Amino acid sequence: MRLSGLLCVLREEIDPGGRLEDQFAEAQAKGDISGMERVQRQIQRREDAASVDKAFREATGKDDKGARQSTRDMAKELGLDVTGKTNKELLDMIKADLEKKKQEQDPTKKGEKEKKDDPQEKKQEQQQNTLNASVREVLNVCIDISKKLPQTALGY
Repeated sequence: MRLSGLLCVLREEIDPGGRLEDQFAEAQAKGDISGMERVQRQIQRREDAASVDKAFREATGKDDKGARQSTRDMAKELGLDVTGKTNKELLDMIKADLEKKKQEQDPTKKGEKEKKDDPQEKKQEQQQNTLNASVREVLNVCIDISKKLPQTALGY
């Protein structure tokens, strides 16, 4: 599937029939900033729900075919408490739970790089830090000197 086809599928999933796009264009034509912001928030909520649904389907091994599952159903299936929670809160909880499960499955992708105890790399990093500090000092001295020199000496 080409990228343009993928974007069309995604657009139809988030904004079926282009209704939100039309509302945004109408609000833009009227100069209605609050209307434009409202439509943008609605599109963002739908994009968030679609991304959570996709991540949920990947995590649970369900197929990508068919309608999206409701946020409450996804939360119940993950064993989360849904009582008194808004859809936004549930989406955040589902995202956090899926990230937690993903990290548990693959502990090397925790977002932190493993530090290597290679003495050559440490020495090179130390040299780079020293060089950066020296450059900063020279720059600060140049700034201080240029403030004290008369404009004619600087050639302005």
